[in-house]
Amino acid sequence: MVVVPAGQSGDGRFTHDCPHRVVNDRDAKYDVLDRVPPSPLVQMLMDKGREHEDAVFAELEIAHDVVRVSSMIGLEDRVSETDARMRRGEPIVLGGALPDIDGRTGRPDVLIRVNQPSSVSKWSYLPCDVKSHDALEGTSKPRDWMVGSIDAPFHGDAMPTALAGKPVKNDSLQLAHYWRMLESLGWTPSSVTPVAVAAIIDKNRRVVWRDLGEALWKHEDPRSGVATDRSALQILDLEWEFRWSAVSSMLAGQPCTEPLWHTACGSCDWKDVCHEELDKKKHVSLIAGVTRDTTKRLASIGVTTIDQLAALDLETAKVIVATHTACELGELVERARVEFAPSDPVGVLFSARQTKGPKALASAGISTVGQLLALDADLLRIKSSTDLVRSIDAARVRSHPSGLPFLPRSTSSISIPRADIEIDVDMENSDDVYLWGTYTSIRTDRVPRGDLATLVSPGYRPFHILDPSGRGETSSRTEAEVFVEFWNWMQAVVTAASSSGWSVRFYCYTRAEYQKMCEIIARWPNDPSLPTLEEIDAFVASDHWVDLKNTVEEFIWPTETMSLKAIAPLAGFAWRAEDAGGDNSMLWYERSMTDPDPNVRRAMATKLLDYNEDDVRATLVVRNWLDDGLASRGFTIRNVSEIEV
Repeated sequence: MVVVPAGQSGDGRFTHDCPHRVVNDRDAKYDVLDRVPPSPLVQMLMDKGREHEDAVFAELEIAHDVVRVSSMIGLEDRVSETDARMRRGEPIVLGGALPDIDGRTGRPDVLIRVNQPSSVSKWSYLPCDVKSHDALEGTSKPRDWMVGSIDAPFHGDAMPTALAGKPVKNDSLQLAHYWRMLESLGWTPSSVTPVAVAAIIDKNRRVVWRDLGEALWKHEDPRSGVATDRSALQILDLEWEFRWSAVSSMLAGQPCTEPLWHTACGSCDWKDVCHEELDKKKHVSLIAGVTRDTTKRLASIGVTTIDQLAALDLETAKVIVATHTACELGELVERARVEFAPSDPVGVLFSARQTKGPKALASAGISTVGQLLALDADLLRIKSSTDLVRSIDAARVRSHPSGLPFLPRSTSSISIPRADIEIDVDMENSDDVYLWGTYTSIRTDRVPRGDLATLVSPGYRPFHILDPSGRGETSSRTEAEVFVEFWNWMQAVVTAASSSGWSVRFYCYTRAEYQKMCEIIARWPNDPSLPTLEEIDAFVASDHWVDLKNTVEEFIWPTETMSLKAIAPLAGFAWRAEDAGGDNSMLWYERSMTDPDPNVRRAMATKLLDYNEDDVRATLVVRNWLDDGLASRGFTIRNVSEIEV
C-alpha cells in the first residue's frame, strides 16, 4: 500500500518527473536555493499550449452547446461545479477539477461521458487532455487507433484509423493519473472494452484514444532495475509508489535519491543545483558515453566519481566484458577459492556441457584458476557489463590534460568517410520542418560541368519557408513542398555526380534528419510528390548518406556529451550567435513568422539562416579536424592505451 506523507500530494506530472526532482520539490533545505526559471522557449510553449486549449474548448462549446467550468472561481468551487455537472450527466465537462483523493490532485481538461454504468451513477466518465502537439510520436509502423473529432469526440463515435507512431508516454501517464482518480471516486465505467481508455485532443484536433492497459513501452522498475514492456497504468503505479517511498525517506532524514545527469536535466528547474553538486563530486554521469544504466551499475559497487572509475582495474574489466553473457564470475571465483588449486585449468569450474564459459575466459586470457583468483573481487561485484572498459577509458580521457579525443584501445584507426563532393545537411523544425540547410564542399581540383555545375557550388544553400524580406510572402509554403524540393535536389546531385564520375556524400549529425523525413511522409500521406518510406530508407542506408555522429561516437571524448555544440568547439569552431541553440531557434522561428514588425521578422529569419549555416559548417569543421588528427596533420589523435594511470 502506498503511504502518502501527511500534507503531501502529487499531480499528473508526478510520475514522469525525475524522482530526485520530486524529492527536491519537497525538501525544505532546498527552499532557499534558486531554481532555473522556465526558458523563453518553455514559456512560449506553455503559452501556445494554453492558446490551443482555449481554442479547442471554444470549438467544443460551439459544437456541443456546453460551457466550460469557469477558471475565475476558486479551486474548491471548481471541484464542486465539476461534481455537479457529472452528477447531472453532462456529456462533456470542460476545464473541471477533481477532488483530491489518495494523495492525487488533478484537473483533466475534458471529461467525456460514456453510457456505461459506474458505481455512483448510470453513466461514467473518461479522461481527456488537450495537447498542442501530435498525440502520437515516433515512426513505428501504422496501426489502427480509435480516432474521433471535435464534432464527434465520444468514445463510441471513434473510428479505427491507421496512424504511424504510438502515444506520447508522458501524455498517457497523465491520463492514467486521472483514470486512477476517477476510479477511486467511482466514476470509471464498470464494463467497457478496453477496460481503461482515455484520449488526447492533439494539435490537429484529432481525438486519439488509447488503452491505458496496453503494454506499449519498455520501462525499468525503479527498484529492481528490470525493464519489461509495461502499460501506462503499470508504469504509473510503479513510479507512484517509488516516488512516495523516496519522499518519505527524505522526510525521515534518510534520503535515497541523488542527482544523476541525463537527457531530461536540461529542462529541469533544479538543473543548476544538481549540476553543481555533481561537478563538485566529479560524478561519473558527467562523462560523455557513460550511460545512465552504467552509472547505476557502478554505483552498486560504490563507484560514483570520475577518479574512482579511472582507477578501476582494467584487466578485470576486460574479463567482465568478455564473459558478460557466458558465466557468473563472482560465483566462479567463490568456488575456485574453496575447491581448486591455483594451477588447475579454469575448465574444472565447468561441466562438460558448459562450453561458453571456458571459451569466453580463454578469449580474455584466463586459462588457470590462479589467474581467475587474481582478478579484482570488488569489481567483480558489478556482474555483467558490456561497456565497462570503455567507461574506464572515458574517465581517463576526461581527466587527461590534452582536452583531445582518443581512439579506443581496440582500434588502430577510424575511417572518416570522404567524397569529391561533400554536402553537410541540417534540419530545423518547430511543429513542422521549416528548413533544410546544406553546405557544399568540393574536394578535388576538377571543375563541375554540365548538370553538375548547375546543381552544386561551394557554400551554403537552404531550402525553407522563411521570408528574410520580412513581408511574409512565402510563409504559405508547406513543409512537404520544401522537403520535395530538397529531396529532388539531392537525387539530382547524386545522378549528375555519378554520370560525371564524381563521388558525393551528404553528412548529417544524428538521426534527426532521417526521422523528420519519415514524419513528413506520415503527416502528408496523400501527397504523391513525396518519396516513399522505402526510398528514404534506401537512400539513408546507401554510401551517399553519412551520420557523422556515428563516427564521432567511435572516439572517446573529454566532454560531458557528444552533441555537436560540445564537440565542435574542440575543433576551433564557434557559432556566430552567442545564444545559438535548438531551443532559441524555435523562438526565432516563431517571431520570424508572427511578429507584427517586419524588421523583426526579417532579422529573425536571417538569424535562423545564419544559425543553420553555422550548424552545417560545424559538421564540416569537425570532420576535417578529426581527419587531420588521424593523419597527424597539426596534431595527433592517440590511442587511449597510451594514457598512463
